[in-house]
Amino acid sequence: MKNTLMIIALFFTVISLGISQNYMPRQLKVVIEKGIITDVAETSGKSIIVLDGKTIEVDNSYILPGLCDSHGHLVGLGNMLTEPDFSSAKSPKECVDIAKNYKPNRGKWLYGRGWNQERWLVKELPTKEILDSTYPNIPVIFRRTDGHSIWVNSKALELAKIDQNTKDPDGGKILHNRDGSLTGVLIDNAADMVMNLLPNTSDEEIRNLILIAQDKLISYGLTEIHSFDLNLEEVRVLKKMEKNKELKIRIQGYPTAQNDEYLEYCSKPFTGEYFSIRGLKFYADGALGSYGAALSEPYTDKPETSGLLLMPQDSFYKKAKIGLVKGFDIAIHSIGDRANSLVLDNFGRLYTELHPKNLLRVEHSQLLAAEDIVKYAKYNCIASIQPIHCISDANMADKRLGKERATLIGYKWKSLLDAGAKMLAGSDFPIESPNPFLGIDAFVNRVPFDDATPWNAGECISTNEALKIYSLNPREYLGITTRGRIEKNLQADIIIIDNDLTNPKGIKNTKVILTIVNGKIVYKK
Repeated sequence: MKNTLMIIALFFTVISLGISQNYMPRQLKVVIEKGIITDVAETSGKSIIVLDGKTIEVDNSYILPGLCDSHGHLVGLGNMLTEPDFSSAKSPKECVDIAKNYKPNRGKWLYGRGWNQERWLVKELPTKEILDSTYPNIPVIFRRTDGHSIWVNSKALELAKIDQNTKDPDGGKILHNRDGSLTGVLIDNAADMVMNLLPNTSDEEIRNLILIAQDKLISYGLTEIHSFDLNLEEVRVLKKMEKNKELKIRIQGYPTAQNDEYLEYCSKPFTGEYFSIRGLKFYADGALGSYGAALSEPYTDKPETSGLLLMPQDSFYKKAKIGLVKGFDIAIHSIGDRANSLVLDNFGRLYTELHPKNLLRVEHSQLLAAEDIVKYAKYNCIASIQPIHCISDANMADKRLGKERATLIGYKWKSLLDAGAKMLAGSDFPIESPNPFLGIDAFVNRVPFDDATPWNAGECISTNEALKIYSLNPREYLGITTRGRIEKNLQADIIIIDNDLTNPKGIKNTKVILTIVNGKIVYKK
């Protein structure tokens, strides 16, 4: 009898943990009335949606819950879709050639984004000379793909009053040539010295950028996103768009809080039908590509530096504690192993003192020492992962860290899950494509761009687990019980795709046929 009871208890434990649950696409008939799923039944060979009495049948297709990108930048995506995009460039000259098709787009400034010297034929940081020769009279800012460094011309430096004698700000770096002259590249907090000169975007311009971005996102099967680094203007516009019923995608917002900006316009969380404010966003360090990620040991290919901490950790602890008391989730950008160790220890301190119901999120969690991986479960922290960063960064990570260290501490997805960590997933759009099937492909296959073999394949996870991370987890962790599954009496946030995802090699080629949010068709291929 005792053994029987133990087996029954184990069975229900397994079920409660979701280990045996299937999150794979299915062929279903789903009946929807007034935005709510009223019936679900298995079908064969097709997907069927009965939407307020109207039947839609799609042969050779499969149904999933609407997917969620748990880390992106909504207005940034709108900007990327309307401004010079250098992601395809192979050299500084190609960046300039792309920009020649654009006039100044931020007042008198020309602004573009997306360059990455690691994808260039000559993998060296750019200099201002080519910008000066092309744009001698207008200020130019070209932002690196990770957003943590900018490449500017002399006019921009002049307006920012930066010369070769200007001191580096805390948490920032002004790069110099060997003769002491400026290169035109500014990293992390030094970039703000120029970025802060850009004119504010009008409310109507922000609205148009959001409309453009949400149409792109729903075309990829995303019915919900977590949008980071929101500012006063963006929050104001999003609230108005919700009131005017202009939003097609659900948005969980995380305003920037590094310098307590949020206190001016958002003193507590709030929940709307499509737009909510959930938490606050901080930065612990910079990015790996621009040598800003804070490492415990020096960079292998630049041993004179170990990266940058962007704020004192005691300051972060105090700010995070205030935010938790106000009812906010706390999310912090943290990439390097040193930064992650400090952040997790601070979260441990906050967890021990407050036992918060709000989420403690480590955004990126890219480089982790083994002793820090166990802290996620211990302190109930969430590892908010961008799997596409791994396949984009792999070759660069090997150079920055050396292959042995990169393997030891880099992008430890399976290790985190095995240690009981909670995990979310996103793309960090516009830094990477918001297509969630590229992220799922990265989780499952871990094959870098322009390569054919997995990078440290021992950290791959299953397709089923990846889909859970993109569908159920971002609702469950936020306490949302009304969506994230295809079940009766839940909100109808549903997508139809052309792929059953059983072939790992075909995941990245998946196309979305239909996107439904709250029982409304918002995208049709």
